[in-house]
Amino acid sequence: NTFIADSAIEVLRKLNVDVYIPKDQVCCSAPLLLYGDTESAREYALRNIRALMVEESDAIITLCPACGVTLRQDYEDIIEGDIVNFTNKVYDISEFIDIHINYKVKKMDFTVTYHDPCYLRLGQKVFNEPRQILNKSANFIEMKNADKCCGLGGTLGYFHPEISERIGKNKIESIIQTKTEVVVTGCPG
Repeated sequence: NTFIADSAIEVLRKLNVDVYIPKDQVCCSAPLLLYGDTESAREYALRNIRALMVEESDAIITLCPACGVTLRQDYEDIIEGDIVNFTNKVYDISEFIDIHINYKVKKMDFTVTYHDPCYLRLGQKVFNEPRQILNKSANFIEMKNADKCCGLGGTLGYFHPEISERIGKNKIESIIQTKTEVVVTGCPG
């Protein structure tokens, strides 16, 4: 989604972060791995490592939790050799901002709640960082079962819409109970 990417770039630039987007990067390869095409996934991973390992860069920032898990963890499973110099640079955007950026914001006068994407909380262990940003930015209200699945689950929503819908209804109920004005999540799905 170009809107999400453009917005993230704008935020990072306002935080005085130099942004470089390599032309040679390709899909993270998560879909290939999920469908068992490890060989193609390995080729994509090697292309991305070459494209993203710009020596002067301090971080590789992701906007999608599934992509972050793939770059940070799955690549280590499918690439022979030590790629820790690569994987240690991979951050979710909220994690990068919370850990590496000293910023001040004017707190906005509205209520917000947060849904934890499965791949972000369980896969990358990113939990506090988005909440800390939201607490600084607005009136944050923790929703009940924030860490429970939303029902999309990669391709679950496409191949099993009835299950996805039942799970999603529980998430919607948790959101409604907060009575917040805004719902935030770290997953474009």
